[in-house]
Amino acid sequence: MKTLVAMSGGVDSSVAAALMVEAGHDVIGATLKLWQGPNGEAPTAGCCTVSDAEDARRVAAQLASRTTCSTTPTISGPASSTRS
Repeated sequence: MKTLVAMSGGVDSSVAAALMVEAGHDVIGATLKLWQGPNGEAPTAGCCTVSDAEDARRVAAQLASRTTCSTTPTISGPASSTRS
């Protein structure tokens, strides 16, 4: 079964992804960029730092070659703005 695991780079999401791989699931790890500084810069402290995303990528790489982790752009604005 294909499974999407939100990976923060922390222990909980890393263990969840590992358990899913161990159970035979085709795991895709995703790291979401949820916020940024006032000038568009990445945060340097707290959650969601570049270091956290790198930790998630390293864990994903160690779990299985089919497991990936990517950072997506920030989602902003109302959902209706994406409709044509």
